Amino acid sequence: MFKEIRNHVQKKLDKLFRGIPLVSLRLRVRLLRHDRAVYNLTGSALNVGIFTSVSFIPRLFSPLYGTIADRYDRTKVFAVASGAMGVLITAIAFVDRIAWIYPIWFVISIFAMMIMNVRTLIMTEIMQKENNLKGNSTVLILLSIARIVAPFAGGLIAVLWTPRWLLILTSLIYLFASAIITRIRLQDSTDTGIRTAAGILANMKAGIAYIANDSSLRFLAFIAIFWRLFLGLQLSLFVVYVKMYFGLGSTAYGLFMTCIGVGSIAGSLFGPVIAKRVEISRLVVVGLGAHYLLFASLGLIHDFNLALAIVLASYALFYTTLVGIHSVRDRVTRADIRGRVYGSITALLTPPGIASMLLGGYLAGMYGAEKIMLGAGILAFVSLIGTWLAFSRERTAVFEIGG
Repeated sequence: MFKEIRNHVQKKLDKLFRGIPLVSLRLRVRLLRHDRAVYNLTGSALNVGIFTSVSFIPRLFSPLYGTIADRYDRTKVFAVASGAMGVLITAIAFVDRIAWIYPIWFVISIFAMMIMNVRTLIMTEIMQKENNLKGNSTVLILLSIARIVAPFAGGLIAVLWTPRWLLILTSLIYLFASAIITRIRLQDSTDTGIRTAAGILANMKAGIAYIANDSSLRFLAFIAIFWRLFLGLQLSLFVVYVKMYFGLGSTAYGLFMTCIGVGSIAGSLFGPVIAKRVEISRLVVVGLGAHYLLFASLGLIHDFNLALAIVLASYALFYTTLVGIHSVRDRVTRADIRGRVYGSITALLTPPGIASMLLGGYLAGMYGAEKIMLGAGILAFVSLIGTWLAFSRERTAVFEIGG
């Protein structure tokens, strides 16, 4: 009797998690769940890596999104992008041919990247400078909560009604955001120069130049590039790790991702307190170093419950560090060029991220996800120490955040 009840509950939970891929309240959640769907269909770690890397292609154009955000009213840019996403998601709800769905999804990804870029700029302007630690913490907490709540809410709606209604609801949320954002008033920082192709290209180059000329941004850029190179594969390997290494199903994968969300919230919550008391360059090397080593340790263990505890602690440390990193980034970047700088950072991180996902997926199919995660974590740790030592003469008081 008990076994029958357990099997019934398991089937219901699996059905709920099958509805997760349809949620698009947060792009990263949607992307992760599509990775799982691709693995379920193909059983190939390489195919998961290919799909995830293709989804990252719109990030290459981030300097252009940043240029647009710097040249035009940022709330209007957000409104247009969010409204376009609402319309396109509605279109997907009524399109049945896969040949149409993927091109539409690619265009949606472009608008989503534009939203991610301008959203950061708007939030940075709203936050007072003396409260940037708390502001970044609040933003990361809300995004982490969305990572946990959105999949369950999306899966529940898809189960109780239909996937089409879930997409329609999601489109309405984007349309609502498009309308409500116009009520926010920001300081006018738009560039009124001549809009030529040469001028746009010069603006895009300005973001790279700004990073190259600021020692703090250079240090953080190198840290981020190596992080994306060695740990970019985690997006596509987590599903392989849970299903192939542990031999578990969708429910276990959902629990694994939930632990990541809980750890992210905890790290975002305690990040401001720690960042005020620890010099940021040391917080980066200690926090990220521990995160990398914990990530590597996932390849050595054989107990799923221990893996849940490790991934929770790992992401708590990562997000604690991320609060400080974002606060330094916001503080040292001029408001009038933030769009180009943030867009350039995203573009710089995209090629190593794509390479990591493709190579990681290929190697995981040959040697197993756990071995690739072990090696990637160790290499990330070594790169972190090397970068920290290389910038020893340039780690100045700019990393000290008080208040």
